[in-house]
Amino acid sequence: MADWRTELQRILAALSDDASKGAIALMSRAVERLDRREALQFITEAFPEFISTYIAAAGDIGTTVYEDLPGGVDGFTAVTAALPAVEQLAANGRYMLLAPTTTVIQGVITRLVNGGVRDAQFANLAAEYGDPAILADPADSLGTLWARHASANACGFCRMLATRGAVYTSAEAATSVVGRGVDLTVSDQRAIAMGQMTRAEARERRSVYRNAAHAARQGAQVGDRRKSGRTRGIRPLGDKFHDHCHCIAVPVRPGSSYQPAPYVEQWQKDYEDARDAIPPGTDYRAVPKLISAAMDKTAAARTAAANPPKPVDPLQDVRRTAGRDLVADLAAINPKWMSGRQWQVNCTRCAAAVELRARGYDVTAEPRPDAVRDNGYASVLSRWTSPDGTPAGQGGGLHATRATVPDGEVLGMSTGSRIWDFLPARGRGKVNQAKRAADEAVSQWGDGARGFITVEWSKAAGGGAHIFNVENRGGKIVYLDGQSNEIDASGHWDRIKTTGGSCRIVRTDDLTPTKRVMEWTSERTDDDRLLAERKAARLAKIAAQTSVPAPAGLDGLGQSPTKWPPIPHITYPKYTRVGEDGIATSTVFTGADGKPEPLPDLSKMPGHVLYGWRDDDPHPHQVGDRRGHRFDSERKLASLFPESWSDQKIVDAVRAAIEDPDRAMPPGPEGRTVRKVVDGVLIQVTWSKVNEVVLDSVEAYPVRGKGVAKIGRDGSRQPIDPKTRQGDKRFTEVRRNDR
Repeated sequence: MADWRTELQRILAALSDDASKGAIALMSRAVERLDRREALQFITEAFPEFISTYIAAAGDIGTTVYEDLPGGVDGFTAVTAALPAVEQLAANGRYMLLAPTTTVIQGVITRLVNGGVRDAQFANLAAEYGDPAILADPADSLGTLWARHASANACGFCRMLATRGAVYTSAEAATSVVGRGVDLTVSDQRAIAMGQMTRAEARERRSVYRNAAHAARQGAQVGDRRKSGRTRGIRPLGDKFHDHCHCIAVPVRPGSSYQPAPYVEQWQKDYEDARDAIPPGTDYRAVPKLISAAMDKTAAARTAAANPPKPVDPLQDVRRTAGRDLVADLAAINPKWMSGRQWQVNCTRCAAAVELRARGYDVTAEPRPDAVRDNGYASVLSRWTSPDGTPAGQGGGLHATRATVPDGEVLGMSTGSRIWDFLPARGRGKVNQAKRAADEAVSQWGDGARGFITVEWSKAAGGGAHIFNVENRGGKIVYLDGQSNEIDASGHWDRIKTTGGSCRIVRTDDLTPTKRVMEWTSERTDDDRLLAERKAARLAKIAAQTSVPAPAGLDGLGQSPTKWPPIPHITYPKYTRVGEDGIATSTVFTGADGKPEPLPDLSKMPGHVLYGWRDDDPHPHQVGDRRGHRFDSERKLASLFPESWSDQKIVDAVRAAIEDPDRAMPPGPEGRTVRKVVDGVLIQVTWSKVNEVVLDSVEAYPVRGKGVAKIGRDGSRQPIDPKTRQGDKRFTEVRRNDR
């Protein structure tokens, strides 16, 4: 049976993890849908209510733990601690919003949740002994001591401190960096030895200024508490002794003693052996580090002897039993790609999901909210373990060029901790050289090998960066993009930046996934499977329309997309420029063959723009739905066309923006985005492309202009400031092909 303190750690970690995920989602919603002022106001109101539930749960846990502690006053009934002030919680929420990284959010949430347990323990100490002063410092008032409890797999430093037992005078001192306490004089020590005062009483006397002259020199008055002394070590006050420390402070009530966990007995022996091995004359400041390092080494040797290495499957609960199907795999990766920005900037998650599905895991990619910045090179590899057992990317470096790869190694395949390698892409004409180097490396990896490719897009392609997958399939090198569901992503090489370091490669099929991969992916639900089936059917259609052979496994995949009813009161718009083959083409964009690019089918555009219909919407589509961009829409945060505009005018204006745009974003691999002013209203339209095939998914909305409004979170309609210039810098004036 697990030690109760270890179980408490596990429960708090799970509670903090759940709260962190909710907080990240909350911050993301605010960032994606609101401007800065609105987001701050929203978080100020929403975050305290959200986090209070978790703090209250932690407080209940702390109260239960306190009741079960030995010692105390007979007949005492535990109490519930008050929640932190709403203003304090709101300030924490605003801080996370303005510093939106996963590490910051997880750190704040963990502190608040653990604080719920601590507050409950302090409140019960105060209630039990009838002294409110306990809330300021329980040790000074009652002589209560604290012990540091570390889990069985803690680091050497935490194990070393846990061997000290109940010697800490505060919860903070047991688990974090505090200033050194006041020094006791010889007379204090003598009085304690003679029983004239307790150590707590002596410390209390020395903790306040009793001499006016001494107090004045520090800008204080008689009776003020002395400031804590210099910190222990180099970390700031209040910090954990090291990052990701999960040690907890256990209170030892007056009249009871502390019984450490059973495994601490072995730590005590390790500590004594490490201490005895330190050479005489060693600088005392180096002793703690030497002891903790020795304890780490001893524990590692003991673990290795007891647990010889063996293959592990850390994600075994999400294995799928069906065989691998390339089309089904791609369709399952990111089926909500057109549902919003967070599904269009999640390429790191998609690459991880492609690799996991190749191994048989039934997962789909998670979105990446704008509030989360965890898509760096190191973050990608940190979720995997190298073949030698070390964390991937641990080396931290990269091979600069093909020529610098050590003898015996293959590009993208380091012999130690797996790290990225650069592909040569510097200078004009080097794009094909980068692809040739990648082809050669993956060929040398062997049949069935897989890897990640990262590229930086050229300015003409819109800039930014991307990650996709490469695979050796029977000697043929295949490039796959799970984010945009591209069966053949080799066209990415035509859009990369030709500068040193813009392209990188790493082999992945021989890496071991860690639990952290599941932060980027999740097990598929029935809704995910339905969306994937529909997407697989569309991919099959795309494959049939291109020169890319349709991969095996298309038969029986999916249903036809949701059937959209007709809209009887409008005339469906038609393009004015249609070729003899019946295909409408752009006056702006050209395809890879140099010919005018086909325009998207308009049959579904009115239903989506007017009523918010979507293929992946489980609700029945009805004329009169209020989820689109008509002025009577009820969809929160939607921008609305002017009330004076008829439905016919709206769909005709969107058609005009597609066919004859004024400005456009640089073309990217995922699709097109254009803008056009119609009767004083700026309209933005986006449509999708896969493998140079234009899809029939068109999204359009008014950006600003006379009569344009936006629905707030409270459902009210507010005019959009016509002076706003959000996103304007990303668009440039178009050049038409026929002028």
